[in-house]
Amino acid sequence: MAIMKRKTSPAYSDEIIAEVRMHRDAIAKQVGYDLDALFDYIRQHERDSSAEFVSLPPKRRRRSAKNERSSRPRTANPRAAQRRL
Repeated sequence: MAIMKRKTSPAYSDEIIAEVRMHRDAIAKQVGYDLDALFDYIRQHERDSSAEFVSLPPKRRRRSAKNERSSRPRTANPRAAQRRL
């Protein structure tokens, strides 16, 4: 029985992706692979940049009838749940 080798996708060998990953790894190494330090690093570069950054408030969730129904506890037998209502 022959074993087929899986071909790598061209997206994984793309030069742009390789360069982005190289820079990402360099920055991660610079901050010691610490997420808090990485966040501080990004915020510092935003402050130092002349670009304008926009911070939007979080979107409010709308409660729909479907969401209210899904928040009820579920039982193994749906008919049993209907009888309780």
